[in-house]
Amino acid sequence: MREYPFLFSNEMVRAILEGRKSQTRGVITSYNSVVGEDIPKSFWVHFSWKGENGAPLPWVDGDPKRGGQYLHVPWKWAENETIFRIYPRYKPGDRLWVKETWWLLHHSWGLKDPKYIRYKAAVESIQGKEETLSRIWLSPILMPKWAARIWLEITAIRAQRVQEISEEDIKAEGCPAIQCAVGLRLQWFRILWDSLNHKRGYGWDFNPWDWVYEFNQMKGAPSSLVRLPRAEGVV
Repeated sequence: MREYPFLFSNEMVRAILEGRKSQTRGVITSYNSVVGEDIPKSFWVHFSWKGENGAPLPWVDGDPKRGGQYLHVPWKWAENETIFRIYPRYKPGDRLWVKETWWLLHHSWGLKDPKYIRYKAAVESIQGKEETLSRIWLSPILMPKWAARIWLEITAIRAQRVQEISEEDIKAEGCPAIQCAVGLRLQWFRILWDSLNHKRGYGWDFNPWDWVYEFNQMKGAPSSLVRLPRAEGVV
């Protein structure tokens, strides 16, 4: 079991706290994956993801809940027809501490006490977004582990292309009740996905391969972790 930081937007933080989000996904890259031992990141540009040079398409292997799924991906196919296994860097059982937009009371620097922390997602939920405009918020990137209020335990990891997402998976991604109720789940998710990944070259139409992380929300610091009951209707 290992612990990792994981960044979420304010919208997704609220979805987690409300019990609507029990799944997230990210484009498979050299930063969230492992390819053998001592394989340099420069290898990444030579993988064939879409059958380039007559290579076979990548295929999925492994058990989502027992070690997580992994991919077989051709590498430099035109030269040597090599196939590598690409594994997720995280594993089922690993814990994620959520990094979110935050603010620390000025007199409390150095105390490392969560009671002096304010979280933007919480303030927006109670007072509205207007109340957050007058405050200088700190980037989630700067949040230390001791300030995290949300801990997640990974329960399964799958590999799939983003356009393979199901209606139930979109619901588990935190789809708001209104969009889910009127049949706009896919539209909501496409907009969300492109807002995060289009400029990086991994938009919906590109249909990249992703790691899909399923998780349970946990309560308390690692020394006193207690599993929360799954919210009704969350997949």
